[in-house]
Amino acid sequence: MYQYLVLFFIVLSLYIYELRASQESAVINNMEVRAKSMSDTITFVNSDNMILDDEVRIFEFIFNFVKDNRDLETIVLSRLHGDELIVKKESWKIIEKKDREDKKNLATGIVFSSYTNKNIFRYKYDVVFSSIKWGGELCLEISLDDYYAQLDNFNEKSRNLIFIMLLTSILISYFLAKAISKPIIELNEVSKKSIAR
Repeated sequence: MYQYLVLFFIVLSLYIYELRASQESAVINNMEVRAKSMSDTITFVNSDNMILDDEVRIFEFIFNFVKDNRDLETIVLSRLHGDELIVKKESWKIIEKKDREDKKNLATGIVFSSYTNKNIFRYKYDVVFSSIKWGGELCLEISLDDYYAQLDNFNEKSRNLIFIMLLTSILISYFLAKAISKPIIELNEVSKKSIAR
């Protein structure tokens, strides 16, 4: 009987492990969709400014965009053949082309950010206008606070489910053991009474 309970909890644990991995993947996909939407918005709203090469208006929009989005930590706008604009909530800086780091290795996903000195979700977006000199890439760094909150919520619900299943199993086992042992106990009492006579 107990081996079935152990087997049940092993299967339940594996199911919850797989469910957590699926939840993690869904949260990351959601962050990627949000980041793409933000990148599309920035590019669409600034397309005229990018075509006209109006760096001041591009900077103003991006600076306000970062300040207004609670999850957005940093936006890095890199011109293909020019400077790099790094905008954080409380500061910004421009790095000249000669001083820029090689950004070819920047991957979309959860990584450590040298700009914020913490783990973030990074999303790269290529900004290219055909037949126009403007090009480069937009790199959004999104806070993982929402990601961790959703996973913590899932973990709490999983712990509660395991606790409820364990308590239910113990109660079922107790009542089953009592029901199975009741006739044996009654038979034992009858045999004691008959021996006593």
